[in-house]
Amino acid sequence: MGRNKTHLYNGEFKSDSEMIEIFRIYDKEIWKDRGNNFDIVRTKTIYANGGEIKLSSNIFLLNELIIICAVICGHEYISLKRLSGIHVSKVEVSLHYMMQLILTIFKLLDNSEKKGAAILLTIPSSSFWVDIKTWITPESHEHNNESFNKITLIIPIMNSSSKSVYGITRRLHEFCSSTSNSNSSYKIPFININFYELKMRVSPFKLKPISHTSNSSCGEQVIVFMRDDYSDKTSNRIPSKSLPKARKPVKDNLSNNISPNLKIIRNDVTFQKYTNARMFRSTNVETNETYDVHGKGFCSLFQNEWLHSDIVDSYLNEWRLRMKKQFDDYINNNKTRYKIYNTLLYTRLTRGMTRNSTKDLDVNSLYQLQMNAKRISAEKVYPSSPVFNSIFDFNCLIVPIHATNHWLTAIIYQPKNCLKCKHDDASMESEDNDCTYIIIYDSLTSNFFSKNEFHTFVLIQYIKACSRSLKEKYPEDNFYFDEGKVRTAELKDAYRQNNSDDCGLYMLEFIRQVCLNPDSLGKLAKGQSMKDVFPTFNATPGRSYLKSFVYSRLSLKDWSKLYEMEEYYLTKVRNKRFRYLRTRTYECIDWSRIKHTRRILARTRCYSV
Repeated sequence: MGRNKTHLYNGEFKSDSEMIEIFRIYDKEIWKDRGNNFDIVRTKTIYANGGEIKLSSNIFLLNELIIICAVICGHEYISLKRLSGIHVSKVEVSLHYMMQLILTIFKLLDNSEKKGAAILLTIPSSSFWVDIKTWITPESHEHNNESFNKITLIIPIMNSSSKSVYGITRRLHEFCSSTSNSNSSYKIPFININFYELKMRVSPFKLKPISHTSNSSCGEQVIVFMRDDYSDKTSNRIPSKSLPKARKPVKDNLSNNISPNLKIIRNDVTFQKYTNARMFRSTNVETNETYDVHGKGFCSLFQNEWLHSDIVDSYLNEWRLRMKKQFDDYINNNKTRYKIYNTLLYTRLTRGMTRNSTKDLDVNSLYQLQMNAKRISAEKVYPSSPVFNSIFDFNCLIVPIHATNHWLTAIIYQPKNCLKCKHDDASMESEDNDCTYIIIYDSLTSNFFSKNEFHTFVLIQYIKACSRSLKEKYPEDNFYFDEGKVRTAELKDAYRQNNSDDCGLYMLEFIRQVCLNPDSLGKLAKGQSMKDVFPTFNATPGRSYLKSFVYSRLSLKDWSKLYEMEEYYLTKVRNKRFRYLRTRTYECIDWSRIKHTRRILARTRCYSV
């Protein structure tokens, strides 16, 4: 396990330079000519099987060693432990950890939240516990259990620089490869796995990754692969580039023929049963609404289908929940406050209108729009929070729009800037005299689809109605709505879809980019290129991710139903070709460099009946 040394401790957390001087005195061979060839994990506390351990210095990572300096509880000594690779069976890097009480609980979040990371070392040797038990603090003495057959050492990474975190990850690669122990492994965190790229890598093996799951009892996480029973060839269907027309329901394209290749969904009757069945329920924490997501929503994730509103809202609920957590600590943070409306807002605003263009807008349609906006503006904007009373308490309003069988996104940025005081020309926003910006993102390229002017007009009527509602609630406040302060920001170099099916995916990817970095909206409003502001924008893996999202909401026993729903759809609607099994031999070499000949099942292509 490496030599264990003790040194006197004065109670102060030692600097990195102090520790390096100690290392050079007691470990001359290791630190001779070492220079800066090491990385530092900045942390003051680590955990062993849940027990808390106080450190006297940061942790040092070498290619072949991990050096830990812990405080021996009840004594004025530092215990210096050198941990080598041959004693570690697994090394993991878990991005984003969260500690609750003294127990260590991991919660995988989006990689852009920057909540930190942790190193997990699995040590199969119970002899290491001889040192561990002297390190554990008295407050967590209940974790001092020598019956453990393995030790999980959790090292929180408090480094703020992404460059230093990258250096730690690279150093751990070297640490794992510095030993001949074949059991040692480096586990890529799931948060870094690109499922679209992974799908491309495994597709030659007739496999496809569909989701990942975890075992809470042991902390293991697993990527789930299923066989891909279909070739990449589809029918000669060419996506239409004209104005989207209403599509026939999926059931109209199905037949009553029994599929011999599936066990659960073998005909259209069974398919329709699961299509109409409720899959899971999702809650909107902003409005306390609940959405029942049915099988038809899952079917909208299949190839060339248009995204269903159930899927859109259930996915956006995850971002709403994340925003609510910021609201819970509103007083103690200065983060950008955004609200995501449900997919029905725009539909409700335009309900009853006989015109959908500003050029031929008649009096009746305008009156209907104003009445709709007035009614909606009187509703509570955020019932679960007493802090936010109107849309003007938010920095950003995100409005998913479904119009003429097409998804697009509207952003109202800094809505408060369009309110002005009556007694002076200054905006109510004393620190920012900019305008209110309306940003419309439409991923279609043709100007024929563009109704941005009308969408902007509808949203301005909504903002105006909200200002009147606020005035009725607080008549003593001397302000008024200044429509001249509302500007339209045209997106420069916008990302465009190259088919007629993926508008919903582009909309969700745009919303995701905005939620990850709401401050970027100011750059878009000032005319910066969308491709420069959102360089990681990628809607291509959207269907795969959303299918993974649906799988994660259902129990494992229901996954086969989802899988067969998609397979039945691919053969009956998209005319995919089924592959039949045959055997094939191949040679492989094991860890001992012994060659083996094995036989596997492969699939040969044959048109389905």
